[in-house]
Amino acid sequence: MRLRVLAVLLLPPLSLAAAQSFLSLQAPIRKFFLPLFDPEGHRQWEVEGKEARMNSLDRVEIRDMKMRLFLPNKAETWQVESPSAYVFPRSAVVEGRERLSVQGRGFSASGCDWQWFGKNRHLRVHREVEVHFVDAPNSPNSEQP
Repeated sequence: MRLRVLAVLLLPPLSLAAAQSFLSLQAPIRKFFLPLFDPEGHRQWEVEGKEARMNSLDRVEIRDMKMRLFLPNKAETWQVESPSAYVFPRSAVVEGRERLSVQGRGFSASGCDWQWFGKNRHLRVHREVEVHFVDAPNSPNSEQP
């Protein structure tokens, strides 16, 4: 009887250890894609890359990262690219040190040493920031031919 109780008590930690070692892959994942959704099931953002490595259950290193951010009005998305990034799925954060480029309706931006906070939909860029504004088609300030 004691052996059965001991086995039952050890199963959850062993299962967790097995899951962690299973998800800590040494081989790269090709054509990585990860969508993230809000509690209502709406797509908030998705990230992909040519190659990814899972360093732990909550840290994914991505090469040639591309991310689409779906804004609340659902009529607009931002396109974000960087040569490399780290995704932390549990905390919904993506960050990188290399150059980031962002394209949105009416603007483009770039910079280095950046973080995307998915839960707050907030992008923070710390160095070499450049922002360019352009008139969006059909905006009140755009020129008509």
